[in-house]
Amino acid sequence: MCVIANHPFQDPPSPSSSAIRWSRGKLLGQGTYGKVYIRIPKTPNSPLMAVKSAPEYNAKFLKLEYWILAEFRLNPAIIQCFGAQITQEDGGPRIYNLLLEYAPCGSLSDLIARYGRLRGRRGIPESEIRVYT
Repeated sequence: MCVIANHPFQDPPSPSSSAIRWSRGKLLGQGTYGKVYIRIPKTPNSPLMAVKSAPEYNAKFLKLEYWILAEFRLNPAIIQCFGAQITQEDGGPRIYNLLLEYAPCGSLSDLIARYGRLRGRRGIPESEIRVYT
């Protein structure tokens, strides 16, 4: 993978500056605006992260998500975004990547689905939701 640009929340550095090196791991999920993978770091002591990716030509909403997450970067209740990178693999399309905090238990949607299956009902009681809000 070739890192073309690295965008932390400050002014983006030049592509040759200290880019976060990683490779794409297991697919964690996908949605309308991209796919989310586990990020496998190539440097020691690098934190575990998730990476949300989409082709750069189709990354309008990921770029918007980047700026929204930047506004909430100090809120401990919101998944943290560590920046964004544009990569290109083996001459393929340029890929826009959001580097995100890894949530090992999945999304709130996953929790709702699991809880419903386990309890034979739909949704989570309000008393349970209070733990997460």
